[in-house]
Amino acid sequence: MFLTGMGADSDPAPRGRLLDAKRHGLELAGAVIGVLDRPMQPVRGAFKLAYDEVELPVAAPPGRKQLEQDAQSQDVHVKLRAEAYLKLLSSGQPLPELVKLPIAVLRLGEDLTFVLMGGEVVVDYSRRIKRMLASDHPWPIGYAYEVPCYIPSARLLKEGGYETESSLIYYGFYGPFRGEIETQLLNRLETLVSRARTRP
Repeated sequence: MFLTGMGADSDPAPRGRLLDAKRHGLELAGAVIGVLDRPMQPVRGAFKLAYDEVELPVAAPPGRKQLEQDAQSQDVHVKLRAEAYLKLLSSGQPLPELVKLPIAVLRLGEDLTFVLMGGEVVVDYSRRIKRMLASDHPWPIGYAYEVPCYIPSARLLKEGGYETESSLIYYGFYGPFRGEIETQLLNRLETLVSRARTRP
């Protein structure tokens, strides 16, 4: 079974040619064989699931003047996003200031804990989850349930760039996310792990 990890900002290089894909395929096969050649760890015990949805705050949306300017953009994605926001304004509905993200923890006894997050989750989350929940044997998984947008880390929010700013255009949001989303997500995941832990 293939499970996509939290690596939205990780890409193979080089890429673009069939030969590149074949080389990456051989590298992946070698990694799998390397694991199969080592002793396996049993996974035992009952399944326990804890699920939640987190509302992640984005920056305040622009005013009508900016939206009207964006609606005249030659970039079709910028134009469509602005038109959607103007439609909300015209119907008296609030503009989005939150992105709802599904998260979950699926624990298999004491041996393995799948940590699932919706969205295109960047690799910083995987690294922090593995450290933070090391005793729970975590396996971080991204793209779970739905993909509302990229989910950047605090580091990437400071750096700016595609994942934190430009990518939101294609998902129909104005942004960027507010800086506290990483702490918000990790705190909620810790709560879910506590709920899913088996009791002695």
